[in-house]
Amino acid sequence: MLKGIIDFSLRNKFMVLLTTIALVLVGIYSVRNIPLDAIPDLSDVQVIIYTEWQGQAPQIVQDQVTYPLTTKMLSVPKAKVVRGYSFYGFSFVYVIFEDGTDPYWARSRVLEYLSGLTSRLPKGVAPSLGPDATGVGWAFMYSISSNIMSLGGIAIAIGAMVDAVIIMIENAHKHLEHDQGKKPHWDIIRDAAVEVGATLFYSLLVITVSFIPVFTLQAQEGRLFKPLAFTKTYSMAAAALLSITLAPILMGYFIRGKIPAEERNPINRVLIIYLNTRSAIKTAIVMLAVPFSLVGAFAILHWLGYNLSVAVWVGIIALAGLDAETGVVMLLYLDLAYDQWIKKGLMRNITDLRDAIYHGAVKRVRPKAMTASVIIAGLLPILWSHGAGADVMKRIATPMIGGVMTSTMMELIVYPAIFYVWRSRRFHRVPAAELILENTEERKELV
Repeated sequence: MLKGIIDFSLRNKFMVLLTTIALVLVGIYSVRNIPLDAIPDLSDVQVIIYTEWQGQAPQIVQDQVTYPLTTKMLSVPKAKVVRGYSFYGFSFVYVIFEDGTDPYWARSRVLEYLSGLTSRLPKGVAPSLGPDATGVGWAFMYSISSNIMSLGGIAIAIGAMVDAVIIMIENAHKHLEHDQGKKPHWDIIRDAAVEVGATLFYSLLVITVSFIPVFTLQAQEGRLFKPLAFTKTYSMAAAALLSITLAPILMGYFIRGKIPAEERNPINRVLIIYLNTRSAIKTAIVMLAVPFSLVGAFAILHWLGYNLSVAVWVGIIALAGLDAETGVVMLLYLDLAYDQWIKKGLMRNITDLRDAIYHGAVKRVRPKAMTASVIIAGLLPILWSHGAGADVMKRIATPMIGGVMTSTMMELIVYPAIFYVWRSRRFHRVPAAELILENTEERKELV
């Protein structure tokens, strides 16, 4: 199906470009007209009942005012918590409602229940409702700092979004390097996009759904982090779609001219996500990126003196999605090189396996370095941010930065060795002399 989407997009370039322009215009309009949330509203939907009874001791206020009000308010629909406080000469009762309850509906229900309670209160005591503004509404008068939480999802996703295009471009470079002049330009672009498109699409979907646990947060944590999760999820979903529709078209138009040989670009870059491995061993190898990244995540948290918190765990959840992407990069290209050697009839012994691993891993240093650089570059500005929400965003970004650094280094070092051990099982033991066979001319050409 994804191959068909790529083919359809390349056959209908004008329609895809026109649709993209229309979506960009809609996005610009939305950005210009979206309301600014100065501070994330984390307060509960609540109604405050204030009752004054001058000259009475707190215990008398508690028995004759606070207690009757509290017990009555417990029966208000959608009320989840009722708290009463008694002081000298006055009483406060807080009625906290379920998330999503309309504040004005809640005030109306409380007024209805109060009207039936007046006769049970001491003579001259008249409860009244507090102001119809949340705590954040009052705080708005004293703070106009822009809230960065709503943009936090984009900040932690931008590295992976940009990286997806880098993957496509690098793979197109590889195909043009080998096939330029042998096949039509658009056929080369199409082959490059098809080769990595499905893997890339599913990998971005993995990152998209990685934030599902954040949507399960409730109360204040849910109100704080759900906007971040929504923006990240929608951004990654859009990136997944654009990677197999718009990216191939732009590559065909802008990647032109003679592509230099890989030997002249020793730091080459291709990031491919291969979610559909269909192998338990491959899946286990990919998941090794998670403990690799946790080493750096917890190390940098300790170094900066951050405690574990909901924000830190949100960052670790986001890091897990990136791990699935970066971990599969090395595995995919090791697999591609391995399959290429088999297809060419060059996978005959351990030495051939080492050559394939060298081709698939060592010459992919630039892709891995660019992947980490793009992700970290998108997160570093958060560490120097200020204003409302900055402290929370720093605790989200910090474990991601540390984790990406260690996972990248460990994947470059450990993955090829694990792949070698796994694939070498197909070979019987061979004499030591055979392990130092010279490469054939054909093998040299492939490498």
